[in-house]
Amino acid sequence: MNLDMNLSPVQISELVTGQPLSWDLFNQDQKQLHTQGEILSNADEELLKNTPLFRRQDENEIAPISKSEPDKSATKKLNQFTFQDMHLNVGDKLQLKLPTNIVNSSKRSELYTAELIGYVSNLTVLIRPLQLNQQMGLTLIEGDQVTVRLFSGRGQLAFSFSSHIDKIMKAPFYYIHLSFPTKISGQVIRKSRRIKTKIVATITDNPTPAILSNLSMTGAEIRANANLGQVGETISLSITVEIHCVEKTISLQAIIKSSTPPANEKDDELTFGIEFMALETEQTCLLQGLIYQELVENPECQI
Repeated sequence: MNLDMNLSPVQISELVTGQPLSWDLFNQDQKQLHTQGEILSNADEELLKNTPLFRRQDENEIAPISKSEPDKSATKKLNQFTFQDMHLNVGDKLQLKLPTNIVNSSKRSELYTAELIGYVSNLTVLIRPLQLNQQMGLTLIEGDQVTVRLFSGRGQLAFSFSSHIDKIMKAPFYYIHLSFPTKISGQVIRKSRRIKTKIVATITDNPTPAILSNLSMTGAEIRANANLGQVGETISLSITVEIHCVEKTISLQAIIKSSTPPANEKDDELTFGIEFMALETEQTCLLQGLIYQELVENPECQI
């Protein structure tokens, strides 16, 4: 094995399911298998049992909880993170869920976009709402509690925390001081996470109506009443979706990996399994945002 990365071996006994991973994990070919902070499932651990594992020698650790020693902290809970774990940067987009007392019942599930403009650790988080000024009848007041949600590309994590509005500033521009969060929850969104959908898809150079019946970061199941192509062929498609109240069109290239005929003679619907090809950063972010939004707002959609 090439030791250019100064890797140290990791014993399977050092891995703790249900807790953030202490380091980036590599195999003997220096291929990264899992990311620091990712939460391993029992299935992940079973797959790794017969794999030689390594980590960087100089990597800062997240202290693991020993399997032989139960967590002694009464306040320690599964999937809890620190503010630093979110790796926030100025300009990052956040999603706000507003207090139910100021949102009518038809919009209580909606999330409103805000931008992080700064923070002072343990004191305040500064945000600039990007949509509230355009929403009629949505007036925030100091003391209101809001729920903040965001996605971090590092470790494929979705975070959520509650804060109170400490101060609303109107000059030199409209921005808000939120109380610094004391409890932050996180959930791993693996690329293989698949959700049920009913999204209309437009196939380039093919007038056949099509529906995406499920979706993941790597591909989708698509249903149509006519043949979209043969296994191994490439298709171009686009979908228009609403992500955090903003309509977005995602154009995708995909390869047909499987084709299933109708289930019975009365059904003329064909089912295709497709795998996305050469996703760009913007496409990846939009797919991540869509999947995260559906998991938050409609948890039963997960397959």
